[in-house]
Amino acid sequence: MASVSTQELILSRTSPYEIEGQETEFKCTLPGDNSQNTTQIFLWRINGTQVGVDVSQSKGPPFESRLKTKLYRNQTGSTLRCISQPADKNASLTLNVMYLPSSVTLQVNTTHSCESETVCSADVTIGSRYRFICNASGSNPTSNITWLIKTKTEILPDGPQLRQEEANGDWEASSEIHLQTRPEHRLGNITCRVMCPDGGTVFREIVMELIVNDKLDELQLLAIIIPAAVTVFVIVVIATVCTLRSNAKRKRAKEVTEVMEEGTMKKCNFPRSKITLFDVIGSGNFGQVFRATADGILQEGVETEVAVKVLKESADGAAVCDFKKEIAIHKTLKRHPNVVSMFGCCTDSEPFVIILELLTGGSLQGYLRNKKQAWTEEAVEGAKPVPPSELLAFASQIANGMEYLSSVGCIHRDLAVRNILLDKDMVCKLSDFGLARDVSETQQYEMTSMGMIPVRWLAIESLLDDVYTTMSDVWSFGILLWEIVTLGAHPYRGMHARDVIDSIERGFRLPNPTHCSEQLCEVMNETWQETPSERPTFRELRETLEGMIPEAPIYLDMANFVADQYVGENS
Repeated sequence: MASVSTQELILSRTSPYEIEGQETEFKCTLPGDNSQNTTQIFLWRINGTQVGVDVSQSKGPPFESRLKTKLYRNQTGSTLRCISQPADKNASLTLNVMYLPSSVTLQVNTTHSCESETVCSADVTIGSRYRFICNASGSNPTSNITWLIKTKTEILPDGPQLRQEEANGDWEASSEIHLQTRPEHRLGNITCRVMCPDGGTVFREIVMELIVNDKLDELQLLAIIIPAAVTVFVIVVIATVCTLRSNAKRKRAKEVTEVMEEGTMKKCNFPRSKITLFDVIGSGNFGQVFRATADGILQEGVETEVAVKVLKESADGAAVCDFKKEIAIHKTLKRHPNVVSMFGCCTDSEPFVIILELLTGGSLQGYLRNKKQAWTEEAVEGAKPVPPSELLAFASQIANGMEYLSSVGCIHRDLAVRNILLDKDMVCKLSDFGLARDVSETQQYEMTSMGMIPVRWLAIESLLDDVYTTMSDVWSFGILLWEIVTLGAHPYRGMHARDVIDSIERGFRLPNPTHCSEQLCEVMNETWQETPSERPTFRELRETLEGMIPEAPIYLDMANFVADQYVGENS
C-alpha cells in the first residue's frame, strides 16, 4: 500500500494508480496526538475543492478516516489532501488516474483505415508489400500493442511497438508491421490488439481480413483508365464551374425565393428601401445581426424596431442552405410567447435578410453571468442577487417554448442559455434556429458528419450515434437548467471535449449543485437518462417547474450559492 505522511499524518492509497470511473479508497491515519482530544475532523480536498468531511471519535489515537470516490482523467495530476483538526496536520499525494485510449485505428499504407469497426477488410495484391499501422491515442499510461497475423497454415509472431510519446498529458502509442502478400494469405487476417495497462486483458481488438487479388493485368489496365477518366472529369468540372459562376447569385436568389413560395409568410419580400440599419448587436454563422427599423412591416406607415439578420454575400453554399432552412422553420411556426417571431425577409437579391422581432433584454447567458457578479468581491455596482423564483420562471418559459416546438415536429439541436433571448419584460424566447431541423415526417434526424457541434449540451445518443430527437433536446434542456441555477456556469469545466464524451459514455453526469434541492436535482438527472424514452417530456418539465415557482426558495436556495465554484472558462 503506497502512503505519504506529514507530521505523523499518514495518507495512503490501495494501488499506485486509480482507475477511471471505478470507486477508489484512500485512508488517512493520525497515529499520535499529544493533546487529549477524543475527536478528530478530517477534511478531504482535491486541488483545494472539498470533496469529503469525516468525524473520527476514539478514546485516543490512532484516528482514521476513509474517502471513497470515483475519479476521471481530467483529475490526473491533481493533489489530494487530507487535513485533520484540531490536530492541524495534513498530508497530500498526487492522483494518477489510469484511463483507456480514446481512439484506436488500424491503417494499411495510410490509405485504408479501420476505426469504429471491430472487423474490416482490405484489398491486397500478391507480391506487393504492405505497411500495417496500429495507433492507440489518449490513454494513461501508454497502451501496449500486440499483433496476430493468421494465414491458412500459420500464425506469425507479434510485431514490435515502435513509438510511444506524450501529447497534451495523454499517451499515444503506435506499432507497425510490414507484410509481403503471398497466395497462402488468402482467407487470412491481421489483428491489432490494444492491451489494458495490466497487460493481461485486451481493451480493443481490430481484425482486418485480407482480400487477395492476383490479377495484375486488370490492375495495370485500371492504372491507365483511371488517370484518363480523372483528366476528362476535371475538364468537365472546370467548364461547368465557369458556366455556373456567372449565374451563381441569380440562381441562389431564385432558390431562396422558391423555398419561401412553398408556404405563406407576411412581408416575405419586404422592400429593402424601408429598412434602416443601425448598430451591430450580434453575429453568427450566417453573418451579422443589426438593430434596425422597418417601415410598414407590421402596420402601414408605422416604423417598427426590429432585428435584421444579414447573410454575407461571400457565404458558402452550406450557409445559404442553413439560411433557407431557418426561414423554412420560421414559416411553420405560429406566434408563441416563448419563441422569437419572424416578421419578414428579403430574398429577391443578395444580401439575403431575415427580419425578426427585436428583444432588448439581451441573451439569458449575459444576464445570468452579470448577476453572478453580485456574489463576488468585484460586484457590479447596483447589481442585485437574482431571486430563485425568477430563475425557475426562466426555465419554465423555455420548457413552454420547447413544448410548442416539439408539438410541430421541430428539433432545436442547440438548446443553451446563449441561444435564449429576453424581451423588455424579462420573458425568455427561443432563438437561433441555425442548427434546428424540421423532422415532422421522419421523427428523427441523423447527421452525415459531426462537424462543429455543441458537445457539452448534446445527448449521449447524439454524441455517439449522431441521432437527434425531441428527447435529445430534453437532455440539452437539463444542461440549460444546470446553467440557469449556476448563473451561466460552463458545463464540465476543466474537461476537454473528448473527455466529456468518454465520461458521459461511462455514466458520468454533471454534479448536483449544492444549493439545489433533491427535487430540483432530480429534474436535471431525469433529463440525462441514457435511454431517451425514460426522460420526461417538455410538458412534464414545464408543469413540474411551474409547480416549484410559488415556493422557489425551498427548491433553489440562492443564499447558499457559492459563485467561486462556478467561475472559469468564459463563465
